[in-house]
Amino acid sequence: MRVSDAAKIAGCSVRTVRYYHNLGLLPVPTKQRGPWRDYEFADVARLIQIRSMAQAGMRLDDIRLELSAAETAVMTAVPTPAAASTQLVDASTAAPTAGTADPADPAAPADCDYEIYDQTLRSLDRQIAKLQQQRARLLEMKQQAMLKSPPLSKTVHDLYMEAEEILKSEQEFEALGFIQRKHKLAILFSELGFFKTSFDNRAQQVDPQLMAEISKRLVRLQQDDWTMVDVENLVEYAVAMDKSVPPLTGMAYQLTRRFLSSQTAEMLCVAAYPEPGMKAFIRLGFARFRTIYV
Repeated sequence: MRVSDAAKIAGCSVRTVRYYHNLGLLPVPTKQRGPWRDYEFADVARLIQIRSMAQAGMRLDDIRLELSAAETAVMTAVPTPAAASTQLVDASTAAPTAGTADPADPAAPADCDYEIYDQTLRSLDRQIAKLQQQRARLLEMKQQAMLKSPPLSKTVHDLYMEAEEILKSEQEFEALGFIQRKHKLAILFSELGFFKTSFDNRAQQVDPQLMAEISKRLVRLQQDDWTMVDVENLVEYAVAMDKSVPPLTGMAYQLTRRFLSSQTAEMLCVAAYPEPGMKAFIRLGFARFRTIYV
């Protein structure tokens, strides 16, 4: 039959068949019918076997090893005519040894590298776990969309909103823009899994007036006249602010350690505040808080 017919039977494309040829998984048929290669039953059977393994999640390299091992086992199991005659004579006079497999028994185990299957199963288990996490996250996002709730917990969201209202009332518009960007940054960190509701207890202890005040101070680092002394003083101010509320425990503590250890988190902060003074503050701030939590 033609390659298109073989592909149709196996449930794949002609391109896939040719890809298997190029990889050496499927030998190229030697027979030809006119200008086309002639795919016989054995070719189609091997193609179906390859597709079955691939669809079960096995890597193509592992499929090659498994097919090679199976072929070796079959060749070893097939005796020469002389050896077959001798085996028949021996089999007629000798009783099967207890605990050994009878070669004539179709249920007798064949040599097989079961580790290949175990590796694939472990890989599938990891993929399933990841898919379950993705499903849980998608359900969470759907619920937020249906309830029109912010990605941050209500407690943390309300804290930012109160601080923003304070800055609006004081007409501190530069500081307002600063904290609004910080609010957006907190939402992104929540979406990245750095913040959970485990921070709610601490957020309840934070004074929104204090958040507004530190935003006014940090705005100075966005100006051209910032100094390293300003940076160091503001980092220590942030540390003092951190110590003024109850210490982090449990999941909040673990997430904080993960956040401070993350290069992604630090890079995202720099992306949000690219000014030289703020870059210095972020670098020094991460380093300083790592000495506390990491």
